[in-house]
Amino acid sequence: MKKLLIIVVFLSAFVSCGKKGDTLRTGKVDSLETVVRMKDSIINDAFIGINDIAATLNQIAEREKLIAKQTSGELNKTTRAQISENLTAINQLLEQNRVKLAALQSSSDRLKKANIQIDGLQKLVSALEQQQSDKNTQIESLAQQVKALNIRVADLKTSVDNLREDKAGLQHEVAIQSEEINTVYYIVDMEKTLVNKDIIDKKGFIGRTRVVGNNPDMSDFTQADKRTLERIKVNGKRSKIVSSHPENSYMLIMGDNNTLDELVITDKEEFWKNSNLLIISHK
Repeated sequence: MKKLLIIVVFLSAFVSCGKKGDTLRTGKVDSLETVVRMKDSIINDAFIGINDIAATLNQIAEREKLIAKQTSGELNKTTRAQISENLTAINQLLEQNRVKLAALQSSSDRLKKANIQIDGLQKLVSALEQQQSDKNTQIESLAQQVKALNIRVADLKTSVDNLREDKAGLQHEVAIQSEEINTVYYIVDMEKTLVNKDIIDKKGFIGRTRVVGNNPDMSDFTQADKRTLERIKVNGKRSKIVSSHPENSYMLIMGDNNTLDELVITDKEEFWKNSNLLIISHK
């Protein structure tokens, strides 16, 4: 009876030990599978991050090429807007890479804590961080160049505006001078009236010669532009041109009863070369 009791106790202890051993082995397997899954997940995340960072760096390089091309040509308003847009896009891409690099570094640190080593991962992370740093420096330099170009464009615009103002001022001055040069004055009136106003004087034997007065009042004259003045109405008898004008530069159109209807200027430059005053008197 005692022998049977000992055997039962032994078998019970054996079975119990067998079950406990199986449980320990199952726990180790589960723990190992968890580590493997974590390792695979971290590695997958790391390589996705690496690919994303590399793709972003390629996009930045393409944007840099565009800016280089744009800054080599004419910097008009549209081009400057495109350069600004590309710089903004590059800064956004750099910020995206900073976030991805931080996540990649975090993945590397997690692998270290789990005592999992992946050859070259940390070196690759360090290399990508260095590329990111180099890009930051390059973009900052590029931004400074663009800023300098914008300042230069602004200076050129100011110079152009000043030149335009100078040109407008010169054109205005030339227009005034041209108007003054081409301004002429004429008057047609009775001889007696012209004498009384000192517009003409009587000279020579018994005052038969009529000449232009020394100080005529210009307000009595009609002002005109010699470039457009062609015909002057007279409508007077015994009319006489008192001022000096070459005879081959005009024609006299006569009407009925020996009346001078009008004077027609046929050669403007020749007609006004001696005087910018035309005085016609009649009786």
